[in-house]
Amino acid sequence: MVSFWQAFKNYWRRGFDFKGRSTRAEFWWMVLWAIIGLVILLGGLAGSMYMLVHHAGTNQFERLIYNNIIGFFVLTLVIGIILIIPSTALTVRRLRDTGLDTWVIWVIVILNFILGRNDMLWNNWWEILISILTLLVSLMMFIGLVMESNSLNFHGKNLKQPAVKVEILYPTQMKAKVLQPKQKD
Repeated sequence: MVSFWQAFKNYWRRGFDFKGRSTRAEFWWMVLWAIIGLVILLGGLAGSMYMLVHHAGTNQFERLIYNNIIGFFVLTLVIGIILIIPSTALTVRRLRDTGLDTWVIWVIVILNFILGRNDMLWNNWWEILISILTLLVSLMMFIGLVMESNSLNFHGKNLKQPAVKVEILYPTQMKAKVLQPKQKD
């Protein structure tokens, strides 16, 4: 199982690897890292806003808040641009680990990216349809991200796992037994 720190190292080391696989633990540890980073970033913004409110004069107040928000926006934008490729690579590897084909993964990822940028609008029938499609694609992606490794196993692909040798000690003798992993149907 991947540890918290190992997931962080793998994220950066395999940032441009779209062909491998990533375990469920590796993916969700990185989600936790992202949440921690976001809390730190928002905490810094809140702390600086607090300092501005209590230590700035009334003439400087609006200018300082404006500069602070612009700085926060620029920092968030730079971090988002830096993280978009490694995060997409991790998502693709995680979805591949569940057994999805590559083309299905890319369709889900691209649809989620495109549709996720639209607001949920309910004025016309086509806006309702796009909003429902957005929810369905996001739900499919989430389900794929929480599934067990190789749980889909499409096209009858048999991804062999190595046999495990187990030694059983009895009081009078020792027997070695080779256990084959169970194949999922």
